[in-house]
Amino acid sequence: MAEHSQKIVEELNASGNLPYEVVWKPTLITNELIRRTFNEANTDDTCAGVITWMHTFSPAKSWILGLQEFRKPLLHLHTQFNREIPYDTIDMDFMNENQAAHGDREYGHIFSRLGMERKVVMGYWADADVQKRIGAWMRTAVGVIESSHVRVMRIADNMRNVAVTEGDKVEAQIKFGWEVDTYPVNEIAEAVAAISQADIDTLVEEYYDKYEILPEGREGVLEAHMLEVCPTIATSLIDLGDRFRLIINDVNCKKTEKPMPKLPVATAFWTPEPNLQTGAEAWILAGGAHHTAFSYDLTAEQMGDWAAYMGIEAVFIDRDTTIRRFQNELKWNALVYRK
Repeated sequence: MAEHSQKIVEELNASGNLPYEVVWKPTLITNELIRRTFNEANTDDTCAGVITWMHTFSPAKSWILGLQEFRKPLLHLHTQFNREIPYDTIDMDFMNENQAAHGDREYGHIFSRLGMERKVVMGYWADADVQKRIGAWMRTAVGVIESSHVRVMRIADNMRNVAVTEGDKVEAQIKFGWEVDTYPVNEIAEAVAAISQADIDTLVEEYYDKYEILPEGREGVLEAHMLEVCPTIATSLIDLGDRFRLIINDVNCKKTEKPMPKLPVATAFWTPEPNLQTGAEAWILAGGAHHTAFSYDLTAEQMGDWAAYMGIEAVFIDRDTTIRRFQNELKWNALVYRK
């Protein structure tokens, strides 16, 4: 089992499909070893999460204490070491040593019994699509850990009578780890004045180098509100009073019809899935803000995984969305997240 897991780790790291390194650990066979390993991961500043795999049958009660004390993202990889069944040589020894189908279900059961959040990826470990899903989860795990170190600067606090940007700063720090503080305008002005034109030019060149707008279509939404990130998903995180809701909308970014030389902000033009009418109606029904994050680099699945780990509501607007189903989903979610 140790040899098999080492080979999987080595080949995952050599695949080029993972953004971060996987560190191999010995086979965990006792309650105390499981608990100690999870707590080592908790205190390791270079560890963003743990990937577990049940090579063979592993009694799930052995995992209870370790899982209860674990505080970072966890991915449960459901795979077998061998791609094919060795029909000519298979015997009871092989069966006893290759029971991932048994062990993974036992392990999955205890997660559901504990009511704990985890990511499940199923597929053969050497396949590129499985490796890429693991890699996507890695980025989400790093985002979860980095979230606890975020400091948010608000300039002169909230705009007068504006609701959607008010939010509960205390709850945001409790839920996400975000430290949100207000700074006076004069301090911000001094910091801005200290930035050189060369630094500004370098950042602008980076934007031109990284961001690409696809030239297609006409009907859509003009995003022109201090855009500072990149575009295929638009998201909005809102405070509903009794919970946070992350609204995730797949969009298709396009080229604007004409230049806008008098508009002094970054702009983007997109059509929401499944179309402008349904997408806009669903966004408004969900209470989406007029401030959105916009990203080429993240997927809807990654954003949903982040929300799940944070214990907040996430709703998706995509090609399968209908208004009737979306309204029902909002009603069901209200019951689930009611305090």
